[in-house]
Amino acid sequence: MEKRRGRRYRIDRCVLVTGPDGEILRAATTDLSSWGMGILSPRPYDPGDELRLRFQLSVNGNTQDVALAARVKHRCLSRDLHALGLEFTEVEAGAREVIGAFLRFREQLWRTTACM
Repeated sequence: MEKRRGRRYRIDRCVLVTGPDGEILRAATTDLSSWGMGILSPRPYDPGDELRLRFQLSVNGNTQDVALAARVKHRCLSRDLHALGLEFTEVEAGAREVIGAFLRFREQLWRTTACM
């Protein structure tokens, strides 16, 4: 089994997914790391498919748009939806900064509540 490169944090956001055929659909995020994310999709994309993603993250009260490309690494059926594990393939510097800031905030939150 392939080992993940970083901690993933639960996240529940709407994400717009553009598939290889150009179809745009709504999906839901399940987790996020600096290297990839999990989503629940109504469509069963195949491992290896290249997707374009657009979603929003809030950092310090500022909501930022994030746009990036990802490759489907794995897929399984989950409650009539397809759980997809995605690996980021193209992340612009601005998007990487927003994701990094969001994950640092989540890490701080996790550390402060883990001992309670």
